[in-house]
Amino acid sequence: MSRLFTLSTLRQLLRRRHPRAPPRSPAPILQRLRPRLGRPSALAMTVASTLGWIPIWIFATEHVAQVMTVQGPSMAPALSPDYHAAGRRDRVWARMYQPTHDLRRGTVVAFWWADAFLLDPIIRRLTPFVRRSPLDAEKLLIKRVVALEGDVVRTRCPPYPLPEAQVPVAKALIVAQITHVLWPWARAGHIRAEDWTPSRPGLVLRHVPLEMTEA
Repeated sequence: MSRLFTLSTLRQLLRRRHPRAPPRSPAPILQRLRPRLGRPSALAMTVASTLGWIPIWIFATEHVAQVMTVQGPSMAPALSPDYHAAGRRDRVWARMYQPTHDLRRGTVVAFWWADAFLLDPIIRRLTPFVRRSPLDAEKLLIKRVVALEGDVVRTRCPPYPLPEAQVPVAKALIVAQITHVLWPWARAGHIRAEDWTPSRPGLVLRHVPLEMTEA
């Protein structure tokens, strides 16, 4: 008992002479570091705010809308009619959100180039254009919808091996609908499918639902 009493007494004496300090809050440490670090400069704040907007910008241009530049005369006179004469390129508004919604004949769309299309002699003759090199397998193109899936169209035979062909399902390649011309100002406005007149009357012969052809 005397030994235990001695140890307990010794512990009490040590606690009185060397009291345990309370835990420090991080506030005094930050207050001491603040004069050394200084306040962030205006340039640092601008860079930080700009970097914060980059993910939002990428998401908006990939999934909401973006401005595209049309190169080449393939869509003339609707788009870039003065490309050959003056090299002028139209700026158009591309709606990326629900690009296949309300798809009709005459709608202008942007879609990805696929290597499988090169096997088609009609597509090979009517090589479209837009923004990227024709040698790029992931080339983004702009074209007008002249027939919908299930339409039976009259082909140019030759070079197409058959006089008729049915339009397959290719909506997965469409990434945007071209809805407005933004530049030049003289032709700025809404691109409506109703204003389109087919250059080849009688191109669409009939419509056959794809369910019937698969059956």
